[in-house]
Amino acid sequence: MLQIEFSQNFSGQIFPDFFQDVRLNEEGLYAGNMFDGYLKSIRFGYVRIVSVRIFSYSKINDTISYMAIGKPAAALALHIKNKHGNIIKPDTQLALITWENVERNFETQGDLLQDWWQNKKKDRI
Repeated sequence: MLQIEFSQNFSGQIFPDFFQDVRLNEEGLYAGNMFDGYLKSIRFGYVRIVSVRIFSYSKINDTISYMAIGKPAAALALHIKNKHGNIIKPDTQLALITWENVERNFETQGDLLQDWWQNKKKDRI
């Protein structure tokens, strides 16, 4: 099975049955495709793509950003720019992907959830 890596877990997004993510529009990101999902090299289960919406970097808006990371558009734009560097141009094609958690690895998801809560507590201090 193909693998997909998530670099961040904004707003605890990988824990619900469905979640959204913004990434570069790459080959193989089609509705129906299934992947082994990883966060920070830890497998959290199988995920399936439910839908893909293609848009350019210059079209990032608050709606897309809040769905994907729970923060304003400027935060998503900065995250993408920091992650991918000089390859990001205004016309760079991105994909807003809706994922479905098909099968969960409850043991590792429990560990990831604890880490997420610990980081949330640190952010408040």
